[in-house]
Amino acid sequence: MELTYRLTRNDHVQCCKLIRQRVASPATGLQGWKRTAALVTAWLALVLLTLAVLASGVIDEHTFWVACIAYFGGACSVCLYCLFLQRRYLANLLTDDSSFLSESRVTLDGDGVVCFDANKTTRYSWRAFGDVTEQAGLIVLWRDRGQGLIVPARVLANDDARRDFVTLVRERIAQAAPA
Repeated sequence: MELTYRLTRNDHVQCCKLIRQRVASPATGLQGWKRTAALVTAWLALVLLTLAVLASGVIDEHTFWVACIAYFGGACSVCLYCLFLQRRYLANLLTDDSSFLSESRVTLDGDGVVCFDANKTTRYSWRAFGDVTEQAGLIVLWRDRGQGLIVPARVLANDDARRDFVTLVRERIAQAAPA
């Protein structure tokens, strides 16, 4: 089976969302009541520190509030600057002539998958893939938790062809899996 397609910016954005969902572990970080307890504790510590500084007379109330406003303004400007840089980076990364958006050709055979991109040809054995998912208009053949081969579902003629493709890939991955 051979598929030829061109990925779009939207395909890459959707794939990044899928990767974040797949990679994000529910056990990492503070969750639920622990997060709330940590935030309340930090807030109370900040209030007590503020009262201690104001009560000590080291700094007068007017200067303190001016410093707080300046700090808050600086933090907001840094956040906005980071968002601007991220948007500019993504806009420059996914230009119309980008290799990410160039034409790709994928061939499936009994030995594995061959990917032909603008710059390279890569052959993967079926053992390289661990799973296949179909979400957000994309079929992703996962090599590990965060990397995969993206195939837009729109390149397959209809729903039957899409189901047959996913079924074929799942069967080949299952056959190649070590016993």
